Amino acid sequence: MSERTGTQLLLDLERKVDSLTGHVRNLDNTVKILLSRFNEKITEPVAVVPPPVIPQPDKGRVKFENLPKTNKFDQLKSKAGIFDEEEEMPADEEIQEELIHKGKQRGRRVSSKNSNRVAVSQQIFDANANPIGYASVEILNEAGIQVKSTRTNQNGRWNLPLEPGVYTINISKRYSPNSGKSAVESSYVEDISSSSKPIELDARIVE
Repeated sequence: MSERTGTQLLLDLERKVDSLTGHVRNLDNTVKILLSRFNEKITEPVAVVPPPVIPQPDKGRVKFENLPKTNKFDQLKSKAGIFDEEEEMPADEEIQEELIHKGKQRGRRVSSKNSNRVAVSQQIFDANANPIGYASVEILNEAGIQVKSTRTNQNGRWNLPLEPGVYTINISKRYSPNSGKSAVESSYVEDISSSSKPIELDARIVE
């Protein structure tokens, strides 16, 4: 191996230093490019999306005209005496209600807000003077249309609010074949007069 002179060594070192310097310069340029791109992303304005606007419910009173229209709902409003602003009030605040009697007879009963109804009660007995409990009671007006219906209690008493007038009262009860009792069927007329106090009709014996 030949020995190199000092000049050759210096030239060799200079070449290596130049190579390293160029390599460092390339790395420096690369770092600068990366930093520049990173800074651009940081300084880029971020689009802010506003939150959706949620409509707040009206905390005030709900108007009836804003509620869904159904036959059942309209009937409940009419019975309570509530009417929409655009609707006309019935004459004399009368409310008409259609009643069906056993699916055969159909009639109409007109009730007024200022009705003069009176509480009517009556006790029903059989031929042996025993109360007829849980019997069917039907109240018919002079036109033969059913206006009320109820049942007697265990003591044979029925109670209903009725307007003054003449009514036909039908009492009926069926017994099981093994009870030894005959079916009860009776119809009679009662004249209800106007009164500010409850009316107790005379006890009725039916067979």
